[in-house]
Amino acid sequence: MTINVAMYSGTGTNPRKLTEFLRGCGCHVFPVEKTDILRLSHDECEVLYLPGGWYRFTDEVNGAIRRFVRRGGGCVGSCAGAYLVGGYIPLIAGRVLRANIRGRLYLEPQQGNHPILRGVVRRCTRHKDRRWEPVAVTHLGGPMILPDDPRTIVASYDFEGCIGAIVAAPLGRGRAVAIASHPELKLAGLPACDTARRPGRPLCQGDAALIVRNAVLWAAKRHVPA
Repeated sequence: MTINVAMYSGTGTNPRKLTEFLRGCGCHVFPVEKTDILRLSHDECEVLYLPGGWYRFTDEVNGAIRRFVRRGGGCVGSCAGAYLVGGYIPLIAGRVLRANIRGRLYLEPQQGNHPILRGVVRRCTRHKDRRWEPVAVTHLGGPMILPDDPRTIVASYDFEGCIGAIVAAPLGRGRAVAIASHPELKLAGLPACDTARRPGRPLCQGDAALIVRNAVLWAAKRHVPA
C-alpha cells in the first residue's frame, strides 16, 4: 500500500537521496514548500519528511507542523530535520545540542525491538554488558538530542543511553521521529587507526537505510515488515 510522503524541498535542503530511496520503497514522495506546509492535511499526506541541509522555520510554520501531527499525521526529520523535530519546533519535548560530528558513527540501540530498528540490529553475544550490536551510520553534523523523556530514545550516541541519536514519540494522535544521522547514505570510511587494528572487520547489522523506511512506516502507523 502506497504511503504519501510530503518532502520539504525548500531553500537549504538536500532531499534527493532520501526521495530516491523512499520512492524505491514504494512511497509516493512529492515536494512541498513552506506555504504548502501551512495547509498540509492528513487527507493528502500521511508523513511530512524534513530532510538534511541547513534551514529553520517561522513560528507560523512550526505551529502548522505541530497541528498536522497532533491531528494524526506523522513527521520524520533527518539531520537538519532532527534539529527541528527534537528541539526547534519541537514535536518531541526536549532540546538539542549542535554538534559537528562527521564521518562513520556507531549508534547504540537502546530499544533493539523497536519497529524503527527492525531488520537492522543484531543481538550481541560477545559480552554480557551489551544486548545489541552497535549500528554504523554516516553522520554529517546532526544533533545530540536530549529528550525530556529518556524512554523515547530508540538509539543513542553513548553506551548508557542518555544522549539520543534516534528519538521517537507520539504527539496527540500522530507520531514524530528524529534521526540525527544519514542512514540512507553510503558508509563513511573508517579512520586509519581502526582499519590498522581490525582490517576487513564485518559489520554485525542489516542495511542501515531501513531505518529511514521503518521510521516513515512507524510515523504513518503502518506495519513495519521484518
